[in-house]
Order: sequence, then C-alpha cells, then structure tokens
Amino acid sequence: MRIGVDTPETQNLWQEKTLRGIRRNEKRRKELLENMREVWLKSDGGVILGKAAFILWDAPSHDSTIQRITRGLYYHHFGEILSLGVFVQPHYYAELDERMHQPAKKLAVHSIGDKRFVYAFGKAEDDPTVSVWLYQFYERHWAGAFTVPLHLKTLFE
Repeated sequence: MRIGVDTPETQNLWQEKTLRGIRRNEKRRKELLENMREVWLKSDGGVILGKAAFILWDAPSHDSTIQRITRGLYYHHFGEILSLGVFVQPHYYAELDERMHQPAKKLAVHSIGDKRFVYAFGKAEDDPTVSVWLYQFYERHWAGAFTVPLHLKTLFE
C-alpha cells in the first residue's frame, strides 16, 4: 500500500491479493482502519495532487521479511547458508538517491516476474559474509540489506 507507479501488475496485486487478504483477516482490517489517516499529496514542486489514505506500516515485519529474502537469495546465488554469526541489516529506501546510482551499477541485477521483483547484489571478495543487496518490489517499493560478520554489527546500527 505505497504510492507509486500504477501498472497492470500493481493493480492486480492490490485487487487479487491485498484486498482479498484484508477482507479475510478481521483483526488486520480493523487495525488498518483504526490507524488510517487522510493526508494531502503534493508533488516535489508543491502542487497539491489530492488526498490519499496514510497508514504507518509495520517496520519489524518489513525488516524480518527483508532479512529472510536476503538469507534466501544469498543461499540461492552462492550455495552457502549465512550462519547465525552473520548479521543482516535491513533498510527501507524512499528512493534510490544519486549517491547510490553509481555503486549500484557494479552489482549483479536479476528480475523475477517481469520486473515485479528486481534485485541487485554484490559481495566482498576478501570476506564472503560481507554483501550488499538492493530490492525493488512492483516498481514502487525499495529496500535493501547489508550482511556482515556479527562482530561488525555495531557499525551498521
């Protein structure tokens, strides 16, 4: 439920999956309605675009999902399980800013489901437990993660 590019895929996801799931889960539906607020949308130039519903999302659930995706893709690409001694630091990005574009060009890029899920990754040559991951979901949500040995965890908190 993020503002972004409307595509047939995002509309289908909303209609066929998200709304159906919300309708089936009374507790989740009630929670969403209780926390929903109406806000004005503005363009970067300050033009008012209209009103929209605003809901704060569940950051712990988001982060644990990003951690699981990262661990799964690490195994998929490198054939090794990230041990519990490896810290996975998830992150949400409102957008990829200019400082990220150049380094991101050096990462391997993959797409699943005709750009429904696009991800890029790379790992350090001298320490295979150090890696970086960028994720784009349905052309509207950016997230990422770093993996580092547990003893370096404090550098990323």
